[in-house]
Amino acid sequence: MEKEKRTLAQGKTRQELVNELESTAGKKNVYGVAKQMAKSRQDVVGVNSVKDASGKVLVENDQVMEEWRNYVEKLLNENTWDNATTCENVEGPSELIRRDEILKSLRMMKKGKAAGPTGIVSEMFMAGEDCSVD
Repeated sequence: MEKEKRTLAQGKTRQELVNELESTAGKKNVYGVAKQMAKSRQDVVGVNSVKDASGKVLVENDQVMEEWRNYVEKLLNENTWDNATTCENVEGPSELIRRDEILKSLRMMKKGKAAGPTGIVSEMFMAGEDCSVD
């Protein structure tokens, strides 16, 4: 009984929406209605809130943005570099890449995936396995 009432109410709502969209004013508003419908079906991913330095929860958009700005500014302006840290300058690859490593990687690559920025797909490497690995 309750399911029937809900179904009838949904049908009535759909019919009202169709009537609204078929009107002259509704035809101009189709994209707005579609956007609203899509947005209403989305899950709420997160709440727009953050704690400030004192632990107070901020929920106002302007306050949240200001707190993030302060945090990033502080983070980027910290001088945490240890000048005592040193490393060797190395030119070129530290190890040679072996043929068997390349062939193993080629066998592990997924097939049927889209090409990257180079336009080369894994099947091209697999087809030319003998000549493309040298």
